[in-house]
Amino acid sequence: DLDKKIRSLGEVKLLQQDKLNNKNQNSIWIDQYAIKRGVRIANESLILHDESEDRLVQYLQKKRYYAPGFSGYILKWGASDPDVQKQFSIYYRLFKVFFEKSKWKIILKNPLFYIFTLGLRILVGVWTFGQWSSRREQNLT
Repeated sequence: DLDKKIRSLGEVKLLQQDKLNNKNQNSIWIDQYAIKRGVRIANESLILHDESEDRLVQYLQKKRYYAPGFSGYILKWGASDPDVQKQFSIYYRLFKVFFEKSKWKIILKNPLFYIFTLGLRILVGVWTFGQWSSRREQNLT
């Protein structure tokens, strides 16, 4: 939901490695945090979404936490919403997302990374679907 709201406000783009100018005191801690993780940023409005330090169990717990909200999210935006269709499409989540926008080049460079990422996506799907479907059944009875 947050992603859809942010995109409605204007252009969204990834941080670029080569932008490190126009600093002010309020952005220094963000810069230090990002630089320690290999990212350089300019003085722009941004949201840092960093899950790189999560451990597998923490990551799965976070995904399971959000699973009960899936039904409300689908109701809010509608099942025909393009984002909803992509987010809940098994084909898209396991395959298409990795090949759009020339991402297939990354897969060719490191196919093992792709295999591990597929495994993680499947694990997340099984983990969260179990939570979502059991919560959904409770709400139906």
